[in-house]
Amino acid sequence: MNRGPESPSLLKISVRKPNVMRMENFENMRINWDSFEEWVRKTHHRGSESVSGIVRYAKRYSYVLFNPSEASILQTFSRDKRRLVMASLANLSKYLGVYDWWKYIVKKADLKYEKRTSLEVITDILNSDIEETKQWLLKAIQTLPKPHSTVLVFNALTGLRPTESCLSSKLITELSRKGELNKYLDKELMMLQHFKYKDLFLRKRGN
Repeated sequence: MNRGPESPSLLKISVRKPNVMRMENFENMRINWDSFEEWVRKTHHRGSESVSGIVRYAKRYSYVLFNPSEASILQTFSRDKRRLVMASLANLSKYLGVYDWWKYIVKKADLKYEKRTSLEVITDILNSDIEETKQWLLKAIQTLPKPHSTVLVFNALTGLRPTESCLSSKLITELSRKGELNKYLDKELMMLQHFKYKDLFLRKRGN
């Protein structure tokens, strides 16, 4: 895999002594972002909407890997954003082959991967004011061509993730044209059977 020019000094760094790794060890490194995005897509669920987020945050905060003294900025982020940025940098460090260096930065800066509890997630959902979202959806339905607005309505009614909703809509259309919708939709239970299409819908990672 082509990752662009890499610094010879970086390849010789001993992971047993991460404290000797400084910015100058990375100064000649060039990150091939297209190649990184390809790597992320291969190591994550192919339909995951998180791929673009990982690449975006990795690009924005890659300087933390090159200059660990800047890692303290992550402490100023909200818990959710800090977790996403840390996950993005962890992926980037694995891609570059310097994951031990990233772990050293995390320990040195006392960074924590903090996740919201299930109760916090449910509470946030119940306390959310969706009126603005509802108004946006109604306006979008009136503005967009019917094939597009139908997908938005389907997404809102099913509660699927946006990517899964698009995949599900496409699958429904394809099977309907073949007269094989019963392979996906259980009409008696009115239930979409995602489990029959593992490659499309079953995620390799948790939420």
